[in-house]
Amino acid sequence: MAAIQTGTVTIADPSTAQEWYKIVTDFPNFFSNYQTNYQGLIAQANYIYSQHPELKADYDDLLNRSTATYNKLAAIQDTVNQIKNKWSDFTGWLSATFGFGFVPLIIAGVSAGAAAAAIYEGTQLLSEMSERASRYNLLKENEAKGMSPQQAADLVNKTYGAPGTGKGFSLFGIPVTYIVIGAALLFFAPTIIKAIRSR
Repeated sequence: MAAIQTGTVTIADPSTAQEWYKIVTDFPNFFSNYQTNYQGLIAQANYIYSQHPELKADYDDLLNRSTATYNKLAAIQDTVNQIKNKWSDFTGWLSATFGFGFVPLIIAGVSAGAAAAAIYEGTQLLSEMSERASRYNLLKENEAKGMSPQQAADLVNKTYGAPGTGKGFSLFGIPVTYIVIGAALLFFAPTIIKAIRSR
């Protein structure tokens, strides 16, 4: 059967279609979670700058990296929205993908490999943002108990390590960051590896 001409890019490789299907179905929730954490990070700026200037460099570094990845994820969301608008019937979309071995996609300059790599970056940053949020909340709790910013910071550093060390919390002795990243790799590893090899 000939590919349907839709004026969009036609992906003839079934494996690529499968990768896009995973991204289309799973990405919106991931992006929503990322947005929530990213906005939460932005909201901490005044507190960090006024109460804990010693954390400014670490905060700015995370914010800059998170912003760069946010822009990549927003581009993916645009592509996902276009795909959904074109293929609102996911049953038909899945049937076309796996029944005929092709799926027409509207690609806004984002490949499946680039999307998976950006999602992997986002997963790493979500872990970092979560750790910083916990650190900042504990600082505020300690200060609310009457501690000075320095006293609060000293106590928090005993729990999390010095800023920028990435100590964070652990589960069964394994840093939570590694668990989260490992899960992302299991899901997206084939797509990421293919993207790297194609460069």
